[in-house]
Amino acid sequence: MNDRYLVLTPEKVVLAYQLAGAGPRIAAHIVDLAVVAVLLVALMLLLSFAGIVLGAGLTTLLSTLIITFGIYAYFILFEGISGGQTIGKKMMGLRVVMIDGTPLTWGACFMRNILRLADILPGTYLLGLITMFLNEKSQRLGDIISGTVVVRQFSAPEGFTPAPHRAGVHPLEQHVPDLSRMN
Repeated sequence: MNDRYLVLTPEKVVLAYQLAGAGPRIAAHIVDLAVVAVLLVALMLLLSFAGIVLGAGLTTLLSTLIITFGIYAYFILFEGISGGQTIGKKMMGLRVVMIDGTPLTWGACFMRNILRLADILPGTYLLGLITMFLNEKSQRLGDIISGTVVVRQFSAPEGFTPAPHRAGVHPLEQHVPDLSRMN
């Protein structure tokens, strides 16, 4: 399997990503499951105290909803807000991006995480793992349908400084000729 993923932008710039393999993705998922477990326990404790005021029926309903949808909410919210990263993905240096290299959209984030239910089948993420190994981009079913890919995130090399973003900032800017007629 080739672990490089190349994207050609409309400006004819090639972006190179390193695909995340099964190992780092599994490690990130284990971290995320531990975080979800802690959050769910904390919410259940809070709800048990609130149950005195809310009553047994409403407490049971809220508990069922939190346990059923809590894991989906965690992944959707963290990936959506954090630009494709959950706590586990951030720890492992991974990020979810769209197949064209652009940042993860909320719609794709929702779709890939709702489809976790299919990837989990038959209860051990077996379908998701098989799909990852059979797919050249190491995508699980949710990634394929939502048009996303999980990549390794690299930081800028030490000593790297980006080019100035405003005209007149660079000391040699005055020596650059008028480029408006170039095509």
